[in-house]
Amino acid sequence: MKPRNREVNIFNMSVLDLLTGALGAFCFLTLALFPSYFKANQAQASPAKTAPAETAAQLNSEQDRLEKELAGVQASKTGIKPFTIASAISTDSQGNNCASLRIDRLAGPGGTKFIKQRVTSVFSTGAPTGVLFFTFQPGTYKISLETIPQSAQCFLQFSQSGPGRPPRQTWQLGSAPSSREISFEVKTEYFNYQLFPNG
Repeated sequence: MKPRNREVNIFNMSVLDLLTGALGAFCFLTLALFPSYFKANQAQASPAKTAPAETAAQLNSEQDRLEKELAGVQASKTGIKPFTIASAISTDSQGNNCASLRIDRLAGPGGTKFIKQRVTSVFSTGAPTGVLFFTFQPGTYKISLETIPQSAQCFLQFSQSGPGRPPRQTWQLGSAPSSREISFEVKTEYFNYQLFPNG
């Protein structure tokens, strides 16, 4: 009597043949479609062309942003913001201080936030005879000074720092105390000039 075949066969040869044929067809189609797949990906990755006006506007805004970052870096290196200097000083014909100055009022863009003062010279009594004004923003500033001359032939001189700055202004003071309002313009090109310019 012939023994019974007890092996379990899930796949016969025809099923294996069918599976390998399907796998081969899939591999062939995949290789054939590779170039189209890469072209589609490159088209999605390439940026859309913008109009020249839009490009110029984007470049300008980027330049402004970078300039602000650079100004911030420079300010962080020095520890102070960019500023300009204006000075008011009393002097006679020999170059000696001759009047005490008292500041009644400071005004500028944003009030007194962007203007600071520092006394540079004083009489033996402690009365200031020269003042530096530090400005931190472009705009129009106004200074109201009370002058008290100590001698005849006394002058008040006012000057600003920066390239293209206006010439020094000089007023002759009388023998009696008087008030003077000085108005001056600070331009953007005056900033980042030099701390103590000559003249």
